[in-house]
Amino acid sequence: MKTMWTINEAAKMTHLSKDTIRYYEKEKLIFPERKDNNYRFYSQNDLLKLKYIVVMKYAHFSLKEIKAFLILFDQELSEACNLEGQELLKKKITDLEKTIVHYQSILDLLKQIPYPENFQELLKYWQKNNAVHFLDHFIEAVFEEIKEEADENY
Repeated sequence: MKTMWTINEAAKMTHLSKDTIRYYEKEKLIFPERKDNNYRFYSQNDLLKLKYIVVMKYAHFSLKEIKAFLILFDQELSEACNLEGQELLKKKITDLEKTIVHYQSILDLLKQIPYPENFQELLKYWQKNNAVHFLDHFIEAVFEEIKEEADENY
């Protein structure tokens, strides 16, 4: 049974580009083994971490959050490790719930927009229904919340 894979094989298995995998190595999310020829070789554990990264990215985890989880992934199980993991997950749940609310608001707004023949008709509709003011206010409010969340994460 094969235990090490090249970057080409790892890329195919994870559906990531080689550049993305190298970037994750540069960001110290994974630590592939280097052979005498300086080629990277990926273990089963590296592939598992890459799969975690793919899923967590899909779930809107930042690289900083992913790195925090992967650090826990490499630690021995302990009460402190468990508590830290729970705190990270609680924060992410809160963040995702806010994002869902934003997405639902955006979806509701988009569903209200008619589909006219041309953009001029859409502008007339917005002006007639004061939708431009509403849209501006909505965008400002969501932008401020997103900016605050981004500031908290950096």
